[in-house]
Amino acid sequence: MSAFSDKAFDANQYSSFRPTYPPDFYEKIVDFHAKGKDGQFGTLLDLGCGPGEASIPLLGYFKDEVIATDISSAMIKTAKTNFANALEDLRKKKKEGKKVQIPKKVTLELSAGEDLSKVDSGSIDLVVAAECVHWFQWDKWLTEMVRILKDNGSLIYFAYCDPVFVGEPKANEIYEKFVYQNGDYLGPYWEQPGRSRLRKLVKELNDKVLNDDRFEDVKVRYYNPLGEDSSRDDKMLISRIYSVADFIKYVNTWSSSHKWNATHPDDAEDAGELFFGKLSKELNWTRETQIHITWKTVYVFARKHAD
Repeated sequence: MSAFSDKAFDANQYSSFRPTYPPDFYEKIVDFHAKGKDGQFGTLLDLGCGPGEASIPLLGYFKDEVIATDISSAMIKTAKTNFANALEDLRKKKKEGKKVQIPKKVTLELSAGEDLSKVDSGSIDLVVAAECVHWFQWDKWLTEMVRILKDNGSLIYFAYCDPVFVGEPKANEIYEKFVYQNGDYLGPYWEQPGRSRLRKLVKELNDKVLNDDRFEDVKVRYYNPLGEDSSRDDKMLISRIYSVADFIKYVNTWSSSHKWNATHPDDAEDAGELFFGKLSKELNWTRETQIHITWKTVYVFARKHAD
């Protein structure tokens, strides 16, 4: 988590080369929220917003306010630009007669996901949290979610982990060794317990929510492209075609790579280039080689139980 807060962290590269969530998944979010007892589209809160990739696709549904928070000033700076561009696009669509909402207010600020003292109790219709809950203090966070959500308000969080090279088992072996198993590379540079939680697709948190009577209509879905659940119809499927050159840039957005690079400033190659060297040697890949990547994913939909 501290890697993303580092002023040297490149949030623009993060925005450009990280995977994005599929449009049909946002349709699932909107549908789940709309089917709640009240299903209001007044105020949206995006926790750990990063450059805004999770909430910008929802911007055109909310009429009152969209709040986006992150602990990284670099992320907030990039998010402000991305939100401004998205709002301009919505205004153009509105002029064209398309049915969209333009929120009256958009607020972006530095804040931890468990400390939302500026947010009024019972004021939020929908909370989304993408690729961040593995960093939170879970019990404290869930209590805060119950406080700020309206009765029947929706809590939705989701994540991805560990890219899978489709049809390339040797590349997957190289990944495991470089990223986790070989102590000379990225393994020791992952922040814990966050990374271990994420690799387990935050199952411990998901079980907490399933057994917490403050929430209802809880839906948990795991997806492992190499596992038995790979054919699930309601999975969140994240997939992207990269050139190897762009995949190297994606590798350098990882928090472990950022820390490895900072610890080895005099090395001729950064983490991404080292990984490319492994792939090139074993598979004869070039920077122009096209590769199909998918990810392990999880999502959780829940509603706050009305008192």
